[in-house]
Amino acid sequence: MMLVAFLGAVINLAVLWQMRRLRNRSASAWRQQPLTPGKRRSEILQLALSVLTLVLLFTEVVAHYKLKGAL
Repeated sequence: MMLVAFLGAVINLAVLWQMRRLRNRSASAWRQQPLTPGKRRSEILQLALSVLTLVLLFTEVVAHYKLKGAL
């Protein structure tokens, strides 16, 4: 399950990065519309949850290593 959570968080971060990269390209400037507040909040929440997932997974691995001595 930890592997699934890790892959999901990394894929989500990659998708958010790709969306931002494509949105900021000069070729897309002519069709650019400002983000709605709801869309912006949604992206920030997705980013925060993905980073939180990675932090919790890292904490779990470190705690497991300290308690058990191995992964």
